[in-house]
Amino acid sequence: MAASKCYKVIILGCGAAGMMAGCIAGSYCDDVLILDSNNVAGKKILATGNGRCNFTNIFMRNDRFNQPADSVVTEICDRFGFEDVLLYFEKLGVPVRIINEYCYPYNLEAVSIRDALFGRLKELNVKIKLSNKIVKIEKDNDRDVFQLYTEEDYCYEAKKVILACAGYAGGAFGCDGSVYGFLKNLGAKNIVKPLPALCGLISDNRMLRDIAGVRARAKVSLLIDQNTVKQESGEIIFSATGISGIPVMNLSRYASRALDEGKKCLISLDFFEELSLNDLTSMLNNMMFGRNVTIEIAFTGILNHKLLEAVLKECGLFGHMTSEENVTPESVVKLVKHFVLNIYDTNGWENAQVTTGGLSLEEIDEETMEAKFCPGLYVVGESLDVDGCCGGYNLQWAWSTGAIAGACATAGKLDKTKIF
Repeated sequence: MAASKCYKVIILGCGAAGMMAGCIAGSYCDDVLILDSNNVAGKKILATGNGRCNFTNIFMRNDRFNQPADSVVTEICDRFGFEDVLLYFEKLGVPVRIINEYCYPYNLEAVSIRDALFGRLKELNVKIKLSNKIVKIEKDNDRDVFQLYTEEDYCYEAKKVILACAGYAGGAFGCDGSVYGFLKNLGAKNIVKPLPALCGLISDNRMLRDIAGVRARAKVSLLIDQNTVKQESGEIIFSATGISGIPVMNLSRYASRALDEGKKCLISLDFFEELSLNDLTSMLNNMMFGRNVTIEIAFTGILNHKLLEAVLKECGLFGHMTSEENVTPESVVKLVKHFVLNIYDTNGWENAQVTTGGLSLEEIDEETMEAKFCPGLYVVGESLDVDGCCGGYNLQWAWSTGAIAGACATAGKLDKTKIF
């Protein structure tokens, strides 16, 4: 079926990147359409940060993204940086609440971010059509237009297209990875295999059943083929089948890639990061010196009791041996400083917050977010091979790339005087 009209810009995806692209494009042009398969705009935004929406971070740096030190990611983010994002939302009626380095809407409600963007889109007369699932995108090179076909075989046409689609992470939000098929069909050559990220990790360690539900602070080290590749610190959460928590989630993308490549992954936990092995041993020896107490009692108050019981079992101790029986705490100390879990899988797409992988940045003009292989096509947000740690980094990537693409697809460049 032929399209009724040809839009100047069609944005596919009404999530964070798509809504920002629509707001910026709508500031320059009155012929913008956003399409999304969901029946609710910004559905995934509503679940961000447990409903509080940590929407950016005041410290943007490459080591918080899955990128090398010389990556252009932070340069791209700086072009519509966190200060621009804070000012933009403030002008939309959403002041910021900064907690440490994390930025939230002042009322700590994610719906405020979504509603502010949605309201701005309506104010700019940007058209939004929900419950429209696109199944194929082609480019008519003779007419220099893109054709986007729905499940019902209706065809939308546009001079420019911005792909602001999610990957596979979050199937409940309509994320099905269809964007990768669109990219391949339009000529993309370098698409890094999409894998789950910001998710928990699965282990077969027998101790997990005894410590399910325990929360503890630790330094978390990821070892791939016996080599430590990344470390994070913070609160971790044990389940009967694995481990989660922000430090684990931040490491999950590296584990996900390594497991997919058939490499061996281990997580090593240090529950006493601030103390060396010798210092902790000396402290426990001093606590036990001259006292008829068990190691379990000596640890009371400094380690979760369920965790301690599991550690003692692993060491062959059950709390009945005392210092008078010449039991030394060295073996226990070694285990609480190097508590190892074999990792054999991730929690999967249904529990992943983002996708690691996607279109390589090598295929994108970093100044405009336009695809080098297909003029008029812009790719932003999670469709690209960029994913960040917890803390607002992924949303900042969405805001920055969406803003740049929205401006460049309509006006050729980002002019902030037209936005603020």
